[in-house]
Amino acid sequence: MSVSATFNKSKTNQLILFILERYGMEEEYDEIIQQALVQELIKTSKPRETNGDAPATSSGKKTEKGQSRWTSFQKWAKKWSAWNDTPLDRNTMKEIYASYGEEQLKEWERVASELNAGKDIREIENKPEIKIPSKEPVQEQTSAPSSQETVQDDFEAADINKDGVLSKEEFKAHQAKKEDEELSEVEKLKAALAAAEAKIPQ
Repeated sequence: MSVSATFNKSKTNQLILFILERYGMEEEYDEIIQQALVQELIKTSKPRETNGDAPATSSGKKTEKGQSRWTSFQKWAKKWSAWNDTPLDRNTMKEIYASYGEEQLKEWERVASELNAGKDIREIENKPEIKIPSKEPVQEQTSAPSSQETVQDDFEAADINKDGVLSKEEFKAHQAKKEDEELSEVEKLKAALAAAEAKIPQ
């Protein structure tokens, strides 16, 4: 057994040589190295593989993995997205794939087999349809009135004679009423605050 080429240049090897030289025991080097190899304190060098012994995977070319029904769907979804100018993120693709039934999944299995046989995804016919999931419309909040409804209610309240026309006098009267109501609300708050302070022990 021989040590690796990197070990010969290592600091560990240099330290061993230094100690042996220091104590005049250089001739013990081989025996010490063999003992260290047996105890697996240092590693042996790996024999170089000849061309005839080299495994098939050492050719430098990366072996392409076989397509599954999910990866074949992804491959087609990306093409479909580009052709239809419809962006598809990963979550949307997962949602589309999850909506397929057993028959459609079997079709994707067939597509995967044809891809593995070397066929181009664009040439494979009868691929399951890609349907974009519909987004549920956001429900409008009905609890709070819209600004348009508020203005309409305000106008109707100010139109005292209900003739559909708001006169200057009606507008002033309505504004004065609103100010009185706001003042009364402020007074109520002040009274509530004073009552709360009175309950606090001094």
